[in-house]
Amino acid sequence: MTRLGRRSALAGLVAMLGLATPAWAAETAAPMKVVASFSILGDFVKMVGGDKVDLAILVPPEADAHEWTPGPDEVKTLAGARLFIVHGLGFEEWLKDIRRKAKFKGTVATATRGIKPMMMAAGQVHSHGGGPAHAHGGGAKREPDPHLWNDPQRMQTYTANIVEALAKADPKNAATYRANGAAVKAKLAALEAWAKGEIAMVPADKRRAITTHDDFGYMAARYGFKLIEAQGAGNDAEVKAADVPTILAQTRNEKTKALFLKTLKDPAVAKMLEDGGAVVGPPMYADTLSQPTGPAPNYEAMQRYAVTQFKTAMLKN
Repeated sequence: MTRLGRRSALAGLVAMLGLATPAWAAETAAPMKVVASFSILGDFVKMVGGDKVDLAILVPPEADAHEWTPGPDEVKTLAGARLFIVHGLGFEEWLKDIRRKAKFKGTVATATRGIKPMMMAAGQVHSHGGGPAHAHGGGAKREPDPHLWNDPQRMQTYTANIVEALAKADPKNAATYRANGAAVKAKLAALEAWAKGEIAMVPADKRRAITTHDDFGYMAARYGFKLIEAQGAGNDAEVKAADVPTILAQTRNEKTKALFLKTLKDPAVAKMLEDGGAVVGPPMYADTLSQPTGPAPNYEAMQRYAVTQFKTAMLKN
């Protein structure tokens, strides 16, 4: 009998007798192969799974998860996984494509299962053509807003779904996943309390900002500030000098200087807005983490960064 065969037989005997698992046997247990669809979700799977999972994240930081297209490497990665955790709510339009190409036979778990989403104008999540989810009115067709990671309270259920998916796929490590999940939930509660305190420092009549971001509706609703859709500057088109008069007129009409423009790239245009009295916020991380050296390399840092930027700009209203 080979050395590996002898170890396997001994491990079976130890288990049958109810004895403690030897250290060498624990070392041979490979982590479960898990794939997460995009960076924010991947950070939660990492926090819950720890060293019990061999995690791959399909959409990398700072990539657009809406428009991402899987390549051969990602297809191969998914094909070898036991568990595929996705966000859901229509966020990943490419899911059917990659599952078909990978001939994925493992388990698919949806992290947003059972979470009641806010609603947004139909097509808004795909085209990014409008303002915050709660700013749209009228009789337009509505669909779920998938950007619910900006609400730590909803992310409590998100975390629970990830815990149960990992525990079901890997029962021997279920206790570890549940303990890690409890720690994540405690962090979420602390994060929410901190964010509420930060926004509470802004006088109520100053809690508003103009933006082309359509991703922060959950954050605004949870912490009690108002996001107003920028006029004359759609999400898909870069903000130009010609848009400046319209935007500045809106800042005066809405009595807010705080301005967060997703597609503002020209420093000269930013200076024109600032010269006109606007407070131009920095680039935001709305539906992706930053690179490790950026200001939002993980979920908690991303949330603290966003809340801090909104607070800082609104205090100048």
